[in-house]
This record gives sequence, structure tokens and C-alpha cells, in this order.
Amino acid sequence: ITEVCSQELETSIKQPRVLTKSSTAVMSLSTTILSMQRRPPQVVDVGVNLGNKAFKNHWRDVVQRSLDAGVETLILTGTSLRVSRESLAMAKTWLRESGKSNLLVTVGVHPHDAKSWNSSTERQLREMLEDPLAVAVGECGLDFN
Repeated sequence: ITEVCSQELETSIKQPRVLTKSSTAVMSLSTTILSMQRRPPQVVDVGVNLGNKAFKNHWRDVVQRSLDAGVETLILTGTSLRVSRESLAMAKTWLRESGKSNLLVTVGVHPHDAKSWNSSTERQLREMLEDPLAVAVGECGLDFN
């Protein structure tokens, strides 16, 4: 399909013509495929747990080593209100210090901490989700381990 789309794109550039819906769709698809071929897939770590106190003093080093190893984006996992807040604070600090928005967060309450859920938990999670660095809800759901 890549070859067909590439040929269609080359032909349409060399010989302008009235485009039909199908040729427009093929050109759009070929442009998308060609652009995907030029850029390798992005490596995203979607389960970063830097909320543990073991990382408190060197989380920046862990993030930088990940980036140096080719990870382009890291998503910190919020497992409780406290960890969600701390993760969001780390992401804000990283953005302020590095100028990069490649440290993102999820906010949530892990099923193991479900007993901590109270009337203000949802409100606090929603407030955190208003921050652009908070990209998803999680940890949440059922966990039978």
C-alpha cells in the first residue's frame, strides 16, 4: 500500500488534475504513511512509579537516564491522592527546570487504597485533571491480586 500511495502522490504532484474524493483520500493516506515512515515510533513509558520515597532525592536523574536511553515521554502513575499530587508537582518542576513537557501524570486511587476514597476524593482528582500535565485517570479499577 505504501508503494501505491507513494506513486499516487508523485503522479498527482507531476500532473495536477481535478481530485475525486477517492484520490483525495489516497493522497491523504499516502501523506500520512510517508510521514510515519520518516519518523521512528516514539517510546513512551506509561507506568513510571517515582512516588516511592526511594526516588525522592534523585527522581530527576532517573528521568534523565530514561531520556538518554531513548524514552521520549514518561507518564508518572498516580496511585493515591498523595502520590498523584506529588507526581503532578514533579512534572511541573521538570517542565519549569527543563522547559520540556515530556513528564506527564495520571491521577487516581489504586484499588488497594480504595478505602481512602471519601467525598472529596473525586473533586480533588478532577481538580488535578484540569492541569495539562495530567493526561489520564489511573490507577483505578479492580485489582484481584
